[in-house]
Amino acid sequence: MTVVITARIGEELAREIEEYMEDFKVDRSTAVKMILSIGIKDWKTQKALKLYSEGKITLWKAAEMCDVSLREMIRKAAESGIPYQYNLSDLMEDIEAADSQ
Repeated sequence: MTVVITARIGEELAREIEEYMEDFKVDRSTAVKMILSIGIKDWKTQKALKLYSEGKITLWKAAEMCDVSLREMIRKAAESGIPYQYNLSDLMEDIEAADSQ
């Protein structure tokens, strides 16, 4: 299903979209979809990292939210300066999960 979204943007942003279109050799609709996709992915990553840093979710859950591997999420957290949070409870969960497979 396709949804049409309209938005008013400033001239500066319009120029940047035009530059994006030229760089990627795509039409305006495709360029806007690509830019929105990148923005949503970045927003989801920032949200997941924030929740992880606050101890509200595990790194595994953060990876699931972003649709990336655990290894990739560990890298993103490290790049963001977020310390790795792993405790005995997490270890026990991982052991139980490994035993059940």
